[in-house]
Amino acid sequence: MKAFVVLDEEYINQAVVSLSSFFRYNRIELVIYAQKGTDLGRVLAVVPENFVEVRYVTFPQHELFATVGGNRLMVHRDAVPAIAQRIKSLEEVSAETDCVLNFDLDTRTVS
Repeated sequence: MKAFVVLDEEYINQAVVSLSSFFRYNRIELVIYAQKGTDLGRVLAVVPENFVEVRYVTFPQHELFATVGGNRLMVHRDAVPAIAQRIKSLEEVSAETDCVLNFDLDTRTVS
């Protein structure tokens, strides 16, 4: 089993809360897909060093991202590249393990 998370500078605070609470109770390999240039210092300070791998990526860009979903799109249009990266990351991690946990950074783990 592996877990993964996709983040950029805008999600550092959420990642610190979500990942620190998760690793308080769990020990699972974590792959962090971070937008190139993202400072992960605070995030890496709260995850067990031997359970984390960082992969710096450039989030996908496509002309369709400007119009897909029209006025029915249920997320902020600026989030579409990160969503596309989550799909790509899921494909990649799924090829490496039999079970994948994708972190939604709005999640906090409690006992």
